[in-house]
Amino acid sequence: MSGSCCGSSAAASELQQEWQWTERYATQPEILRYLDHVVDRFDLRRDIQLRTRVTAALFDEGADRWALGTGQGESVSARFLVLATGCLSVAKTPDIEGIERFQGERHHTSRWPQEGVDFTGKRVGVLGTGSTGVPYRKRCEEIAAQHCEGFALSRAG
Repeated sequence: MSGSCCGSSAAASELQQEWQWTERYATQPEILRYLDHVVDRFDLRRDIQLRTRVTAALFDEGADRWALGTGQGESVSARFLVLATGCLSVAKTPDIEGIERFQGERHHTSRWPQEGVDFTGKRVGVLGTGSTGVPYRKRCEEIAAQHCEGFALSRAG
């Protein structure tokens, strides 16, 4: 896994040289350490506001800034707006008929328990073959003593 940087800027190149990944398919703890490193390296913590719902975003061309409204009633002005939406903010659970009758454990990679999950001796099924599913399945195969099977989901459409 190469990290969350892309492009060819000098900062991105320097950052990639600074960070050494300890494994090819990084797990959540290492990804979190990397994100903390990036935030600290570029002094971003003061400019990030977590757990805040943006309710309005209007770009003011004259001021070349974003005017934002939050769920807490705040008005915020920003030069840049990074929409960090998707798998890290909203879990996309597949609609599978009969899933409510499943008696075993179910976990979603975006809502992974802080204390981890012990797959030792368990039969594990992994839905998905994307950027999270592939390394997740590899890790399950290393830990689960019995079986770890991957399933690709096809979207009718």
